[in-house]
Amino acid sequence: MNTTQTETKFFDLHTAGIGYLNRLRTVKPANSRPYQSVTIAALRGNTDNAQYTYFDCIVVEEEAKNVLLNLVDTDEKDAKYMIGFNIGDIYPETFTYKSGNKQGQTGISLKGRLIKIKWLRKNNELIYEPQKTSAVEQYAEEQTVQQPMVNQDQNQDEISEVFLSREDPEFESKKETLKQQGYRWNSERKSWQIPIAA
Repeated sequence: MNTTQTETKFFDLHTAGIGYLNRLRTVKPANSRPYQSVTIAALRGNTDNAQYTYFDCIVVEEEAKNVLLNLVDTDEKDAKYMIGFNIGDIYPETFTYKSGNKQGQTGISLKGRLIKIKWLRKNNELIYEPQKTSAVEQYAEEQTVQQPMVNQDQNQDEISEVFLSREDPEFESKKETLKQQGYRWNSERKSWQIPIAA
């Protein structure tokens, strides 16, 4: 008897921006594993009169976890931390105010997953920035699970096919980098490929 396995697919919702770190803490639920959580006050609007949108985030990326754990160990009360971030899968959640002028009223909190720290500044001094990789290396890593190599006979150090997303804010610069490295657009596969030598 043959069985057909159905691949589960997901829609990704990513939000990118900059903001301030608040309430960095470790949450210890009674019946599940502890996890890191942080509130990000994301900046929006006119730079002369910026507004804030608050996101309560679970930290899911391992490197982000390590960076924030170091902050917990060295935290200074008066330090201000600004972050460049990617948040995934945001959703609203209602709650009831327990005290203050809004006691008893219903509020809305935005939840999400902190999936990447682009950079981190402490009192306006850069203290963390991940190691930069080339466009080819970055997209090859992102596509490894979903997309196989097209030409396995080429040099193992050479990535034969790269998929770019127009949703990426750095799409144009990465496209130019691929062109300079000899990649050509394949309209049928909708990807950038190294031409196969005759």
